[in-house]
Amino acid sequence: MGAGRDRRSEILDAALACFVERGIGATTIADIRERAGATTGSVYHFFASKDAILGALYVDRLLRYQRDLAWRVKRHRTARAFIRGIVEHYLEWVETDPPSARFLFDARRTEAIAAVEAEIAQANAESFAMVREIARGFVAKGELEKFPMDVFTALIIGPAAAYARQWLEGQSKTDMARARVLLADAAWASVRKRSTEETK
Repeated sequence: MGAGRDRRSEILDAALACFVERGIGATTIADIRERAGATTGSVYHFFASKDAILGALYVDRLLRYQRDLAWRVKRHRTARAFIRGIVEHYLEWVETDPPSARFLFDARRTEAIAAVEAEIAQANAESFAMVREIARGFVAKGELEKFPMDVFTALIIGPAAAYARQWLEGQSKTDMARARVLLADAAWASVRKRSTEETK
């Protein structure tokens, strides 16, 4: 990794800390520059504005999450491990990197994200395609029920995302370790292929 990329990453890391601590709206370029220990010229060399930093940070953190998800779920050989792995990875990410999780939740609603919508759509399309391809294999093996992809995703991640928001806001009464098991179990139960006897 070159020095330029190191500096760019340092600026993005500093921006994340500022956005989480101060709020996206209240954070200024000066705040980010000071936190990164960078010169004004260095910041503007990589980013034209705070919005540009925000958009780049969003794409960076999204891609990191999706890259790690792909590495994890591609290893699984059973549908149960695959489904549980998606939920477990998501909640482990929230627990180990709350700043990134909070930022991705909060920044998605900002106007600055419009400038990187194409990048977000591309990243999501590639990640969904990977998950869909693996899921289709397990459907063909008779291990998973066949659902439309949007419904499949909602069944698996929807409850975990709702819990994650509560956890990040300090409103969860169930500790993360227990929630991770319960939500992974629930996700698997919602999409596993049921026997003829179970469906009667």
